Amino acid sequence: MTRPTTHATLRLSERYGLDANAAVEIAEMIRKRRDARNVKPQLRGRSVWRVRYHDKSVLVVYDHRLKKVLTALPSGATGSQKRRDPE
Repeated sequence: MTRPTTHATLRLSERYGLDANAAVEIAEMIRKRRDARNVKPQLRGRSVWRVRYHDKSVLVVYDHRLKKVLTALPSGATGSQKRRDPE
């Protein structure tokens, strides 16, 4: 089992109220394609997934090479926003 990043655990807790085990369980759900839908294609080995986890719709960035959740996006995000250049 791959250990989650501290950042992912923190964001899942702060944005969705989930515990430390959530990142590991969500990563496994993505690998098994169980209650998980890819909402943004892979870019540099990372993709955005919407996962149904304990009756919550959770939006995460998953790294395919590391096989772990890197971060959780805010619930209102669509997973398709472009990055803004700093002004």
